Amino acid sequence: MTIHENVNQWMSNKKDAGGLERQKDDFGNTHNVKLESRNTLGGGVISRLQVAELIVAAILNPEVAKNKTVEAVAEATAPKVDLAELIASAPEDPVLP
Repeated sequence: MTIHENVNQWMSNKKDAGGLERQKDDFGNTHNVKLESRNTLGGGVISRLQVAELIVAAILNPEVAKNKTVEAVAEATAPKVDLAELIASAPEDPVLP
């Protein structure tokens, strides 16, 4: 096997394409979304369904999502919060000169 084939085999066993951990759609029943400022989380997991729901919430609520870059994970200890409220509570990106 080539190195490329080994990496592909390892990635297919560990993660879905795109780097998201392979979580089932019911992952959100036990793990709630948590948002942090960009470049602050060292890792974590979140399901593709939770990412999709977060994106939909941002699209449907552009006034709370404007000028925000966040990292998202799902944790069993995170409180359940409406996604629009969660996005609203995230800090805005700093204005560049």
